[in-house]
Amino acid sequence: MKRLITIVAMNALVAVSHAFAEQHVSRYDQLKASVQRICPVSGKALGSMGTPKKVKIGDEEIFLCCESCAKRKIDKQHWVTIHKNFAAAQRSCPVMEKPLPA
Repeated sequence: MKRLITIVAMNALVAVSHAFAEQHVSRYDQLKASVQRICPVSGKALGSMGTPKKVKIGDEEIFLCCESCAKRKIDKQHWVTIHKNFAAAQRSCPVMEKPLPA
């Protein structure tokens, strides 16, 4: 199972890296987008609609699949999925040193 997750994560990183290839984007942003994986508005894979667009929502910087999604409302289920992806990648709380809920 861990191998499958690793393979999926690597494929996502490659796809997002190609989408960012035409722009100068930090390695951190590339990594964050590859962990996020999907657009919080459309649910489509980041990079599937061209270069992902970085936006700030509240205190969080996230990526949208395209410019047109910036004008639309975030889907709650996609937002939950994105945060589950972040928690799975991080694995444990840096303060409490305990596993994050899945």
